[in-house]
Amino acid sequence: MLLNLAWKNMFRHKIRTILTASTIFAGVFITLFANSLTSGITRNVINKFIHTDIGIIRILPHDLYEDMEEKYIASFSFTDNLKNNIKKTVNEEFTDIEIAERIFFPGQITNGISEIPIMFYGIDKDLEERLFKRKEFMVKGNYLGDSSKNKVIMSIKTAKLLDLKAGDFITIMGRDSDKSMNAIEVEIAGLFNTDNVKIDNNYIYMTKSLAWDFIGRESINEIIIYSNNIQKEYTVSVFNVLENKFGKEADIITWYEELHDFIDVMIMKEGTSYFVIMIIILLMAGFGIANTLIMAVYERKKEIGILYAMGLNRKNIVSLFMFEGTFIGVLGGGLGGVLAYFTSLYFSVKGFNFNIPEEMTESLNFSGGLIYTYLPLNMIIIVSFVAILTAVIASLYPAWFATRLKPAEIIRQ
Repeated sequence: MLLNLAWKNMFRHKIRTILTASTIFAGVFITLFANSLTSGITRNVINKFIHTDIGIIRILPHDLYEDMEEKYIASFSFTDNLKNNIKKTVNEEFTDIEIAERIFFPGQITNGISEIPIMFYGIDKDLEERLFKRKEFMVKGNYLGDSSKNKVIMSIKTAKLLDLKAGDFITIMGRDSDKSMNAIEVEIAGLFNTDNVKIDNNYIYMTKSLAWDFIGRESINEIIIYSNNIQKEYTVSVFNVLENKFGKEADIITWYEELHDFIDVMIMKEGTSYFVIMIIILLMAGFGIANTLIMAVYERKKEIGILYAMGLNRKNIVSLFMFEGTFIGVLGGGLGGVLAYFTSLYFSVKGFNFNIPEEMTESLNFSGGLIYTYLPLNMIIIVSFVAILTAVIASLYPAWFATRLKPAEIIRQ
């Protein structure tokens, strides 16, 4: 009886009920869609890093990873024995992994007028193309080819800083494996844009043979473990095998360790923004529902008196108004959750165009573009539940206020 009566009462003033439920609806929808966007950005950046740069695991010579900027990177290298043992172990233990070997070292590039710091990477051009699809990111000129002896590729962003274009010549400078300064002139074969801020801001690629000529020896100081399975659990299983066998001889870094700072920043930003939005939901929904139900109490004084006369007690009256508040919460929170789910589902396939000024996103290693949203089911449940709980709590005062009315006085009036 009470549930039926509360349901009917909710629609006695349809506009008022709709406006109140709309407050909860808007809060739930905004919170969940914001969550799906930030989760999408996080997943996008992680995927970009893995599939354009670091794979699932990055292996460096022992003691190179910590305080890298203070060291002569070109002087570090794997011994042939260690390198071969790592490759043998990976190939024996895992069937879906490929290995890329690189040589990297810091330096500068100059156009004769200005110079900027850069990180040079000597790569196996064919393997890198197969694993990381380097050609897909080329926007000007050509990728490294068979005639790329003295050619490099750089990001279009780096080229703009020095007013360069494909076909121009630049001077690259840096320290070789003996820590002596070296400089050579190279041609820009092409320009790329990966949307990976780290690569686009800092990297220049060349063939390993050119890199070896520059540093003065044939060596490798980075091994990339690549797999299409980027689940953290799988990465952990690969890491454990490598760490147990080579942890004392090499620095073994997983993608989640490499992106630790970024993930922490995103979690902090998500937590802060959700907390603020949820506080707004609580305040707006709480005041709205409380105001709606208090008005209902004043309007239904006579009916409350009749209900008392019919044998209902104060507990029944409290339940009546709390049911009414709960229904409003379920209506707004439920619809908000459902719409957020389908909206997120749509943009998870079509992508959401998230173009904002670069200076606002660079610290997050994200350069805008299409974001494929991601909304976990547990987040929908949590946010919708909080909205409904808010409605229940907000209905307590009006329900208590209704019990303060004196039945005899109401009936006499």
